[in-house]
Amino acid sequence: MSELNPLLLRQLKRLGIGDLDMPPDPAQWRQFVERVSRAYTEADQERYLLERSQDISSREMQELYAQVEEAQRIAGLGNWSFDRRRREARCSPETLRLIGRPPYAPPPSYREVLYLAHPRDRRLLRDAVHGAMRRGATFDIELRLLPPPGDRTRWVRVRGEPLRDEGGRIARLHGTVTDVTQRKTIEVRQSMEYAVTRQLAEAGSPLAVFPQIMAVVGEVLDASCGIAWLADRDDGVLRQAAAWLPSSRPSCAGDSEQCPPHAAVTAPALVLRALNEDRVLSGGSGSEAPAHADCRPDDGIALPIRIGEKRYGALQFYAHRIRPRDVTLERSFHFVGRLIGMFLRRKEAELALRESEAHFRALVEQASDSLFVHDASGRLTDVNRRGCESLGYTRDELLCLRIADIDEGFTPEEQQRLAERLAKGAPAARESRFRRKDGSVFPVELSIAPIEIRGQRHLLSLARDVTERQELQAHIRYLAYHDALTGLPNRAMFNAALNQALARARRSGKRLALMFLDLDRFKNINDTLGHDAGDSLLRDMAQRLAQCLRASDVIARIGTEDDLVARLGGDEFIVLVEDVDDVAQIGRIAHKIHEALLGECYVAGHPVHMTASIGISIFPDDGGDELTLMKHADIAMYRAKAQGKDNYQFYSAQMDVHSSAQLALESGLRQALARDELLLYYQPKVDLASRRIVGVEALLRWRHPEQGLLPPSCFIPLAEETGLIVPMTVWVLDSACAQAARWRAAGLPPLRVAVNLSPRQFNDRHLLDDILAAAERSAIDPGLIEIEITESMVMHDADRAATTLRALKAAGMRVAIDDFGTGYSSLAHLKRFPIDVLKIDRAFVKDLPDSEAESAIARAIITMGRGLGLTIVAEGVETAAQIDFLRTHGCDEAQGFYFGHPMEPSQLESLLAQPPRVAP
Repeated sequence: MSELNPLLLRQLKRLGIGDLDMPPDPAQWRQFVERVSRAYTEADQERYLLERSQDISSREMQELYAQVEEAQRIAGLGNWSFDRRRREARCSPETLRLIGRPPYAPPPSYREVLYLAHPRDRRLLRDAVHGAMRRGATFDIELRLLPPPGDRTRWVRVRGEPLRDEGGRIARLHGTVTDVTQRKTIEVRQSMEYAVTRQLAEAGSPLAVFPQIMAVVGEVLDASCGIAWLADRDDGVLRQAAAWLPSSRPSCAGDSEQCPPHAAVTAPALVLRALNEDRVLSGGSGSEAPAHADCRPDDGIALPIRIGEKRYGALQFYAHRIRPRDVTLERSFHFVGRLIGMFLRRKEAELALRESEAHFRALVEQASDSLFVHDASGRLTDVNRRGCESLGYTRDELLCLRIADIDEGFTPEEQQRLAERLAKGAPAARESRFRRKDGSVFPVELSIAPIEIRGQRHLLSLARDVTERQELQAHIRYLAYHDALTGLPNRAMFNAALNQALARARRSGKRLALMFLDLDRFKNINDTLGHDAGDSLLRDMAQRLAQCLRASDVIARIGTEDDLVARLGGDEFIVLVEDVDDVAQIGRIAHKIHEALLGECYVAGHPVHMTASIGISIFPDDGGDELTLMKHADIAMYRAKAQGKDNYQFYSAQMDVHSSAQLALESGLRQALARDELLLYYQPKVDLASRRIVGVEALLRWRHPEQGLLPPSCFIPLAEETGLIVPMTVWVLDSACAQAARWRAAGLPPLRVAVNLSPRQFNDRHLLDDILAAAERSAIDPGLIEIEITESMVMHDADRAATTLRALKAAGMRVAIDDFGTGYSSLAHLKRFPIDVLKIDRAFVKDLPDSEAESAIARAIITMGRGLGLTIVAEGVETAAQIDFLRTHGCDEAQGFYFGHPMEPSQLESLLAQPPRVAP
């Protein structure tokens, strides 16, 4: 222990112990060990304090570094340095993050940094670094960094400055990098919107501007190509309108060889979805598409071009790489789409306006109306072709005139009224007269409206030549107040004239008279000779009426004080006579009319003698108003008819009684069918050879509840006049068929039942259906039905009658001509029709055999009828001598009182059981 261990000795020296000799005395060794121990303790305490101080400094530095890193991260600011000699770079964690490296990763090389920059920004970075290295220049640039897959392009601001060594040489560079993506995105978006707006404002056509717009948007998207899809105006289908390629390749429009794939096909689903949903949509497989030739239809991004519900199209871009969604940028793209949509809408409006203007100009030039434009001073500034033609001027000649030179109504006063109306916004229209170049004038209708031309107020006048319209209106007024057939005033004009005449009569206290005139037997002539003949007769009667009146009794206009004759319709005329002094004056006028109508006239080659029945009422004796006077004149006319026609009657109060009776009869007749008041009587027809009853004629009777049994002459004319004859004839057919069926059921021999038809029923288009329906309801053979018509009925419309008769014959029925010889026909006429039976009228039978004339007529009818194969039936047979004559000369059948009056069915059944009364 006399010597210390060398290692211990070195440690004691470090501790600063001066006396390092070991005491020789073992008793002093303890003190020595305690002193060494104290030295070690003190050294440990100093070491602890030093270690403690170092530990605290290390944590503070770490916290400071962390705070700096956080500040740089928040600020998007990193720092960097580059040692030129060692070619080494140092980067802060934020710088590494901004360039896409993990924190604390090895710093990139200069070449790696250069290739992190966007290809279009690499030259900018390289030039800035070289300038700093070679010339010692500081730099401050902004560039894009290529992002990792799935991230978006980042914009950074890089600033740098050189540091020199002791020798003044540039030893290294150091600087900062700042994330300016947000600001640059806003700037790029605003720049894009501004550029698109400017291009659209300056564009002439959509096809020309689309490549420029797509270049701007494609630059922002870093796209590899783009296609513009536009909806077709006709069918709305999206079709390619233009395409764009980056500056490395030319843009194209409509050239499928220069456009990307799929450009010639229909729009892909991505485009359709974007347009339908009206939002920007992105598509793609998730991997980069380095060249457009590898792009699929649904890659890239689609921008809808749409305004409201109007779908114009879309822009589709194929990007170099898949981009993450950027809502702010999508809104900007959507805004660009709306800008394009508004541009297209404006272009559509401009095109529509141009087309409308061209169409309007064409219409104006081709318009049938004249168009004139003049300024505030009245000088003509424009006129269409029709205006030149209507006035006889050339366009240049008219443009040297003023509106007052051609418009006679354009006076200063009218000009002032026109200005006041237009100032109130009221439509201005007036009638005037235009003066042609040759001095002639014509009426026009003007519609005037203010227009503005190049900031100056003008008036547009549309002028329509109304010469023809005024003539037509005059003609229409004439037709409205005159009868088209005769030219006489009609009922409307007469009523107006009568009211005015009554007003004058009340003021003057004088009388006036109405004369109601109805032609006698006009219906027979009309039915026999046809409507054309009837019309000709009416025109002749109207002319006679007009000529026979006194000098002042002419066909007058409304408002004159002349007497008036008018046609009310059919064969009815009425005469108004004013200033009546006494009743005798009216009688003289009525007699004059009567004499004028008596003269013979020829209608359709036939001489006709016409008469008229006239009824007269007088104001104020017979009524104080229009309706009463008309009614009483009508009643008086019917009284003249009842008095045998061909006369005139003044109205009297007693006539109302007869008129009321007629009205009551008509009312009862309308209810007779419903009340079962009609019945059929039957008159037998006998075969002169076999002396047996072979048929019957059904004859209608009316069991009136008050007047008893009425013959047809009391109500058939009224039924024909009121139209009741049609349902009555249908009832007769049903009843006659039903009776024939009952006789058959009773075992009686079959009898032909003859039914008479009225002209109205014969011309009814349902006639055959009505007869067959009646036969079917009673289950009888239509061959048992015989239809009786008059010769005038078939001669009225021969072609139609022949068609109807052939239809009846085809159904199995027999057709008989009743009352033959009383009309204007002959057997030569009747042979054209399918007739079975010819009935000799009673007028040619009643004086047989004593009258030589009637005997000759009867023999002639029988001989000619049998020659045509017809069955001859004589009517009105009352004596045995008549029967003997008829049977001797070959008549087939007969009917009349000799065999029996018309009788009820039960009486006929009794008669059938007895032998007929036929002379031996």
